[in-house]
Amino acid sequence: MKRVIDISAAYRSKSPLVQAIQEGGFLFVSGMPPTDRDGQTVGADITAQTRQVMSNLKTIIEAAGATMDDVVRTTVFYTHREDYAAMDAVYREYFPRGFPSRSALIVAGLVRPDWRIEIDAIAAMPDRTPREESSQDA
Repeated sequence: MKRVIDISAAYRSKSPLVQAIQEGGFLFVSGMPPTDRDGQTVGADITAQTRQVMSNLKTIIEAAGATMDDVVRTTVFYTHREDYAAMDAVYREYFPRGFPSRSALIVAGLVRPDWRIEIDAIAAMPDRTPREESSQDA
């Protein structure tokens, strides 16, 4: 059964999408921008923005009952080629036990002009109960 993950501790888009969907043993997390839960952009440089994006992903993944170790795939969208090394350094901090499969794409722009990065993720769901009650069955 499809389960919608919708928590107040991470950014909620005003667009017609959800933070994540759990289905068929996997968690599909929507692209997370570098915003706090109130929608305010965090940081002007790629290091701060990547840290915020990864924090948003981690918060949602953990609320669903998984961990960053369960992430099997990510897609990174970023806007400045010269940001790759700094983005990659922060990204590595969130996967100390091994990296998921990943694509990284340089894009012409993101939804807001001050956003330099957005990342989505797919995690394999372990057999654990979610720690937060703010998810919904769909």
